[in-house]
Amino acid sequence: MVMIDRHPERTDVLIVRLTHSINTIAPTPWLEDCQHHIDQGVRLLIVDADQLDYLSSFGLGIILRLHQRMQLANGCLRLCSLKAHIHEMLKVTQLTHVFDIHPNLSDALTAQSPSLTE
Repeated sequence: MVMIDRHPERTDVLIVRLTHSINTIAPTPWLEDCQHHIDQGVRLLIVDADQLDYLSSFGLGIILRLHQRMQLANGCLRLCSLKAHIHEMLKVTQLTHVFDIHPNLSDALTAQSPSLTE
């Protein structure tokens, strides 16, 4: 399950909350919902994985696509609140060097990013 919310005070921030598992190969309308928000000026997309229990390679591919879309829009994607086994998967695949990872949503919101401060 996916919940998408604009930040109440910062209109350039979108928070995507992933819950349970992202493991399907079915169409992902939320990816296009995110693209709509990016087209409307979102420059910081935070993927909050606090309630995410399982992330398949398909789900990881979706997050990588969002990362690429944010880069094309001169924005950034941040991951936060990763469970240990998901963080370990990112380490093994060397994606910890690709993603901007934060321990919690508050840190992800307040972190500085060169692409957002230029």
